[in-house]
Amino acid sequence: MINQTAAIRYAALLAGGLAGYLAVSGIFAGKGAKLEVKPEPTLAQGHVRAGSSQEGYSLVLPKGWVRIDPKNPQVQALLEEQRQKMKGLGDVAKRFDLSSYVVYALDPTTADQAIPRSVNLVRRESKGSLGDPAEFAKKLSSSLPEQIPGTQILAAGAVDVPIGKVPRIVSSIPAPDQSGGTQPTTTVSYVFAHEGTSYNLTITGMGKERSEVEKLGERIANSFRVLR
Repeated sequence: MINQTAAIRYAALLAGGLAGYLAVSGIFAGKGAKLEVKPEPTLAQGHVRAGSSQEGYSLVLPKGWVRIDPKNPQVQALLEEQRQKMKGLGDVAKRFDLSSYVVYALDPTTADQAIPRSVNLVRRESKGSLGDPAEFAKKLSSSLPEQIPGTQILAAGAVDVPIGKVPRIVSSIPAPDQSGGTQPTTTVSYVFAHEGTSYNLTITGMGKERSEVEKLGERIANSFRVLR
């Protein structure tokens, strides 16, 4: 199934691109508000919990999502294929270790096809807090079009979630599709930081309406909890 799912291809590559940019830009520094550890959210009917205490986080996803191991040889092969198609993004992704990536994608055989296609999370060590969340989002978003050609920034600022105020970036990126072309893809990215660890959460729409992707992103971001 993996080698037939463009959503999984792009989810893993996008994770690499955004997290790779965060890593090489060296902007995880400075002083500012840090997140508080909160109790885990109650699961709604038809939803599943992802993450674990060992991984340091939890979040709630709609039922029908499958976890993809980015170190899977099939995923690695797909990443290399997409790097050839999207060289700018691929060059960034190639510089970053995939071992911290977690990708959740819709299982086409069971999932509701009306909702966006993938969620990915990158966990890495950071040197400090993000500083002012809104300024952090603006700084990151101003450089993304260079790092990921074809990117359009739709919104960049800070939002309030249960664990604090966090940066959020909404963008549109031309994602490779199964026909060999591209389609506009809405992504919503959040960055959480807590006691030396940062989490980059990105929801990918694969051609879905912006409002639909943002709505799912808001639900998932509101369910995110730091567990250590």
